[in-house]
Amino acid sequence: MWTAGPSSSNGLVAPLEEDPSLGSVAALSLQPGEQTIDSIGMTADPTLAAFQRRHGRPIAEAPGERPVLAGPAGAAAAYRRAAWEQVGGLEEALVAYMEDFDLALRLRCAGWRTTAATAAAGIHLGSATYGHRSPWQRRQGGFARAFMLRRYGVLKRRIGVRALATEVLVVAGDVALSRDLMALRGRIEGWRAARGAARMPWPPAQAIERGIGFRASLDLRRGVYSRVPN
Repeated sequence: MWTAGPSSSNGLVAPLEEDPSLGSVAALSLQPGEQTIDSIGMTADPTLAAFQRRHGRPIAEAPGERPVLAGPAGAAAAYRRAAWEQVGGLEEALVAYMEDFDLALRLRCAGWRTTAATAAAGIHLGSATYGHRSPWQRRQGGFARAFMLRRYGVLKRRIGVRALATEVLVVAGDVALSRDLMALRGRIEGWRAARGAARMPWPPAQAIERGIGFRASLDLRRGVYSRVPN
């Protein structure tokens, strides 16, 4: 859930009016209390794992180019209609997670640029709909991750070994913590679902944050953001 006033909405659209090369704009999402950043769009590590950009930082640190902005988070975004229609909008196979990230990557692959509008701010109530770490949420998160791995051919690239090792550790950790197989089940389902999905080219280098290494990526999965480049 995301709430914002009229001025934020206007500020979110303004960059699209000023720059015709922009296909999307990310807003500044704040955590309740309005002092801490929830996200300013999304960033992607070299395995195409998506993370909330600048999550957990003080609001004063909202401006800045790092980590690299891959695209907006769907809860707080503006899209140019021509760009949206060119790439076909959201992927319907992705029900609740990473559909915005997949759209962001497809827009970047199509040549559209993105930017952040920190003046456009709202409050994001994270996990308010599905519940934090609920079985359904973890299953859908796993589904989306495996779908993306297959759709973009991550495991066929040199980075594939790292991606596979990360997923093994993440699933093992989830099993130990939650005492169920929802994370694994979701990944199996997502991998199978991606069989019939259109394959996508690798995103341009400017859409990926190379500074997020293997250990930093694991830290981000645990909600630790101190290792993300400033």
